[in-house]
Amino acid sequence: MESALHNLNKDGTSPSSAPVSSDGANGSERPKEEGNDRLRVLLVEDQTPLRLLLSLWLERQGYHIRSAESICEAVALAEVHEFDILLADVWLPDGIGLSLLESQRERFRFGGISLSGFGNTKDFEQSKAAGFRFHLVKPFSPEELRDKIQMLVHESV
Repeated sequence: MESALHNLNKDGTSPSSAPVSSDGANGSERPKEEGNDRLRVLLVEDQTPLRLLLSLWLERQGYHIRSAESICEAVALAEVHEFDILLADVWLPDGIGLSLLESQRERFRFGGISLSGFGNTKDFEQSKAAGFRFHLVKPFSPEELRDKIQMLVHESV
């Protein structure tokens, strides 16, 4: 686990991820992402070790990842980058992650998957009501996440 974290840039991105300017803006148009054939994922997770490990694992699976640790950071990224999928923790320091898909749905081509430490019926219903197709309960396996992403894409096509 430690060795995987050492392979990341100081800003938490993998070496193949392009940096984002500190103000989140790159001009008036949303930039073309590198590797347009790869699915573009916005990962929003406030637990740094989990965010870094998921980012690294998803990059190695061929996804183009941008990550944020708060709703504010996620909204700033969504305003300047195109995304296919949102992976969002439900409980974030500045609010409820479910609100991201409710307010930014048009920015995510295939929708989203919520991530939470809670998994009762009410949690699943709230995620669905907010527009998330799947709700993964932590801890989940990388394979489970990969399978849900693939299902999300295939059901949307």
